[in-house]
Amino acid sequence: MLILGRHSRGLGQTELAEKVGVTQSRISKLEDGLSPSPPEDLIARISDGLGYPRHFFFQSGASRSACASFYRKKSTLPVGILNACDARMNIQRMHIERLVRVAEFETKNLPHLDPDEVEGGPEGIARQVRSFWNVPRGPIKNLIKIVEDAGCVVVLFDFGTNKLDGLSVFSNEGTPIIFLNKDFPQDRIRFTLAHELGHIIMHQIPTPNMEEDANAFAGEFLMPDSDIRASFYPVTIDQLARLKLRWHVSMAALLKRAETLGVITDKSAAYLWAQMSRYGYKRQEPHEDQIPIEKPSLLCELIALHFTELEYTPDELALCLSLNRDEFDKMYGRDPDKGLHLLA
Repeated sequence: MLILGRHSRGLGQTELAEKVGVTQSRISKLEDGLSPSPPEDLIARISDGLGYPRHFFFQSGASRSACASFYRKKSTLPVGILNACDARMNIQRMHIERLVRVAEFETKNLPHLDPDEVEGGPEGIARQVRSFWNVPRGPIKNLIKIVEDAGCVVVLFDFGTNKLDGLSVFSNEGTPIIFLNKDFPQDRIRFTLAHELGHIIMHQIPTPNMEEDANAFAGEFLMPDSDIRASFYPVTIDQLARLKLRWHVSMAALLKRAETLGVITDKSAAYLWAQMSRYGYKRQEPHEDQIPIEKPSLLCELIALHFTELEYTPDELALCLSLNRDEFDKMYGRDPDKGLHLLA
């Protein structure tokens, strides 16, 4: 837990050692388990230095191996930022595991399908899932609600970088948790959510082609071939902008979908990608403020249940989640009497 706490604050061993007044060697030995019984005054200094209560460092089940997670990220993401994000998400995963366990929450209505065993591969699975969940034809109005209704916990997360779109992971009890970059435009968040949903449904075990599979699933789930194909004629920048307002996905995702469906030639696609770049649409597309905002609610409900039915006080719940009260307020809200408000 010391490694997790240190990474979550973005500190190296040397930086932490300086904060608590010991050598890097001492921190290294603590993290390697070579100092099983550190003195109480050192524990107190580490607790103060990292901003976690004492019992945070004596929890179990902290880390999760990378193979159990599915990242949607850029390859240029620095390791230090990735470590900090991974640590903070692991800590919140532990919170969710504890909240779900006490609430006796069960994941329902979530299929697990292998793209190698389903006709049509990832696209066929996307069609099956839409049918299984009774999703109406055409654009999906509220994707977050559909995903949460299936038993996934969705978290809008402050990654602190634009190089990381999202992550999905299973809790120890099997609850899927999807972290999404809260600072991205809504259309990009929706595609990332569909992408991570594809991982959860198709990739119980990671595969070499899982990123391509997840993108194919997301494309068909959000923009079904049978519903959108005719709308692409002709494929122009103006038409992509109009389709964005209807389907609530980015112009880039729509252009990629047109390529995948073969409704546009490679030459025309290259021309449109060049236009997108020339107009600055690769950095910021038009109509971003006209895409309806979707907000998750399941985590809010789990916290609220502890305040209401289980009669926890904020101080008691902060203690159970191994947080200081001020950090609990920052993450989960501070006024249970007025209903939970997750701070963005």
